[in-house]
Amino acid sequence: MRLSELKKQVFAVAEINPPLANSVIVNPIYDQDDHVLRHYSLGAFTTVIPQPSNYSSFYFVHSGTLKVEYKGRDNHREVTVPAGSGFARPSDTMCLIRAEEATVYTEATFPRGVQLNPLFTMEDVPIFRNILNVFPNMVTDAYIVKDDNYYIGLSSYDTGCERKRETLLGDAAFTCLEGECILTLQEKEYTLNADETFILPEGHEASVKAVVPTKLLLVAAAVSEDVPWNLDKRL
Repeated sequence: MRLSELKKQVFAVAEINPPLANSVIVNPIYDQDDHVLRHYSLGAFTTVIPQPSNYSSFYFVHSGTLKVEYKGRDNHREVTVPAGSGFARPSDTMCLIRAEEATVYTEATFPRGVQLNPLFTMEDVPIFRNILNVFPNMVTDAYIVKDDNYYIGLSSYDTGCERKRETLLGDAAFTCLEGECILTLQEKEYTLNADETFILPEGHEASVKAVVPTKLLLVAAAVSEDVPWNLDKRL
């Protein structure tokens, strides 16, 4: 599916991109200047070798398991990336991505120099839903990647907590890691459950309200200055 078919819809990335045996399927979702978002579906034991470039990449595994062999200038490392976790590949580095089983993952690319939270590196592969705790009566944020034009981050919402303005300058993908929330866009409500994604179109405002304690992953092309993302928060 293209982005135009996915906007304003709730969908599960793993379900709309089912892997096929012995195949690698790449589904471009959007390409906005230097920011690209793709869904990959890998059959068991297939491989992808991203080419070194001036762009860094962020990966999130929706289902299955990846084995990633990372080759940097000074080290060589192999890590296992299970469903619900992710990692970042710096620019000018090489890695080999191998599916240990049928696997679906998202790749987001961004230019060299974009600020990356040191926690999210090849050296440490975190389970995203375990990173942010849910605090009573609070919405909590932490960035993974950020600058003036790109934002990838995590948010946790306690039951009943609501963020009324999510004004974004580019299309944005919300993925529910845990819990259940309601997104309201143009007076229409969309229920987002664990492992489901919603793409908010560029220039639109939406509210997010947690039905139960909820954790979200946000991948956005840009964030407007007046949105309280707490971008300087370190984990």
